[in-house]
Amino acid sequence: DQLPAIAQSRDDLVKRRGIIDELNLDPNRKVVTFFSQPLSLKGSFPYNEFEVLDLIVSALQPLEDTFQLVVKDHPRAATLAEPHVSYGLYTAEYPADDLFVVSDVVLGMSTTQLMYAALLGIPSFSIQPGQGSETDCNLLTRLKRTPVIQSDLELRNYLGALDSFTHPKIEELTKYCDGKSCYRIERLMREVLKADYE
Repeated sequence: DQLPAIAQSRDDLVKRRGIIDELNLDPNRKVVTFFSQPLSLKGSFPYNEFEVLDLIVSALQPLEDTFQLVVKDHPRAATLAEPHVSYGLYTAEYPADDLFVVSDVVLGMSTTQLMYAALLGIPSFSIQPGQGSETDCNLLTRLKRTPVIQSDLELRNYLGALDSFTHPKIEELTKYCDGKSCYRIERLMREVLKADYE
């Protein structure tokens, strides 16, 4: 499981500083990482990655003395591409694990990266303008562990109110991060299949 290794690297100041230097980030500002998804290719959402990126940039610009943005495009379906990212650092190829090491805040739409951030204790926010948590497939928003951000002002207010860039790990989730998930799924499938054939 890679999460314990990432958590350990987050505590390794030398490794963290090395990644910050490699990405040419300012060590005196907090790193906000946006993990994008190619939703514009699906067309079934009330928002897409371009609109969400615009919302994020609008929220962060007044806070740029405190925060800097890293945009992580989807590695297999990069839709934002550099021309769309005129604010912050753009990357599609840089390893997500290393971005978690330096991220102080993680933003996304409904990506599983939000779950990883929560498991690592990194404040994470789901940005889905026009969509409420009741129709969202993200477990964090359904558990009400992270809000569904609807506007740039709402995101700016949440970021401005953060008094800590470390959140407690979510026990409902961490209890399943024991390396035995595959066995639980297998056991459940055997029970279901057995019930179907009895």
